[in-house]
Amino acid sequence: KSGILPSCCLTRGSHDFINIICQDLHISPSEAQLVLKKTGIVKCNLGDKVRGVIKPILDFYCREILSSVAMYNDIYSDTKSAICSIVLSGAVASSPGFADYFANKTGLSTQVVNPWRNISIYPLKPMPKHLNPAYADAIGLAMTSDHLEI
Repeated sequence: KSGILPSCCLTRGSHDFINIICQDLHISPSEAQLVLKKTGIVKCNLGDKVRGVIKPILDFYCREILSSVAMYNDIYSDTKSAICSIVLSGAVASSPGFADYFANKTGLSTQVVNPWRNISIYPLKPMPKHLNPAYADAIGLAMTSDHLEI
């Protein structure tokens, strides 16, 4: 569809996840990053522990998303363009289990952004898939940089 798309940016990020995992599981920040990248919050012993630790932050995100969706859908209730999906971006967006968690908690179709989708980086090597969401802001800014005066 064309037109203006609503956007909600939550300022809490991967640092919150890393810090709370470090504190609760008594591991280093680099180990916490590795756990998020490799295990995430999928159903397994370590994933269950991580999910339990970061659940308050995940649920905060879900509440904020649902609040933003409800506000948008209320304001634009006279149109037929209700929000029915969300897109995750950022350093931990591609962590195993995150998209499923948000989809289950919000009831909205959820996908992880691939900011490289319509960008040719030839002759460079493709970016590893798990790093894609971390580049969403940078690519967005780069695409609009000719409109900015810096």
